[in-house]
Amino acid sequence: MESQFYEVIRFYEEKISNFQLFSKRNLWIIFYCIGLVALFILAFLGPKSMTGQLLLIILVLSLAILQFMFIYNIEKEFGNLKDLGFKEKVKKCSYSLLNTRFLLCFNDGKSVREKKVNDLRMFLKEEGLYSKEYLDEYIKLLEKEYQSRFSSGTSLYLLISFFVSIWTFFIQVVCNPQELVKSNNLDFLYVKSIIIMLIIILFVTYASFKICVAFLKPMVFLVIPIKKYEMLDLLSILREVYFECFIQESKKQKRIYKDLV
Repeated sequence: MESQFYEVIRFYEEKISNFQLFSKRNLWIIFYCIGLVALFILAFLGPKSMTGQLLLIILVLSLAILQFMFIYNIEKEFGNLKDLGFKEKVKKCSYSLLNTRFLLCFNDGKSVREKKVNDLRMFLKEEGLYSKEYLDEYIKLLEKEYQSRFSSGTSLYLLISFFVSIWTFFIQVVCNPQELVKSNNLDFLYVKSIIIMLIIILFVTYASFKICVAFLKPMVFLVIPIKKYEMLDLLSILREVYFECFIQESKKQKRIYKDLV
């Protein structure tokens, strides 16, 4: 069973992983990521001059064109634009772009999921492994391996820990301001306003960083194979195939039961 399980993993890594499917698009993805970072930096700085605002508009339009071109090439490569007219192609690509939330959820897009699920299903059938029992066992093994390799944790906890001294000082100001003011000869309102301003700046910076990372991450995972996210992707595909197989076997059992009755 374990040898067959690793055959499934090998098939995923060699045939339907993001790196294998989209490695030809590396140059496009690099340009897109650079443009995206430039856009977020420019938007965060808030351009006030006409040149800066014009550059911001050009970046937005350029990224929109790059997104559409990327979706078009992927749909064409998957054979989803065959025998379609110009309007139908534009409509199909526009729907795919919206379906992936402008590439924010690219890996969960309909075309990509169908490609991976269909290829994995075909492989499992060829190897004689397309059954509810096999798939259930593979899912359990993969979940167990994932839990043993990767521990949970969030970047928010790291951020809070990193700025623990700032949080401590802020709590001291809020809870016991008079003592702090007397001991340090500080203006309480001035100190409080600075701390609040610092907290707001940190929050805005963190939120902007998270938004930028959210847009970059799906693209980065297409060119850099990261084991943790590949395992999660395979796990998600296996669950989808298992659910499909479960429904098919349930319908088959019902038909057999009806024939017997």
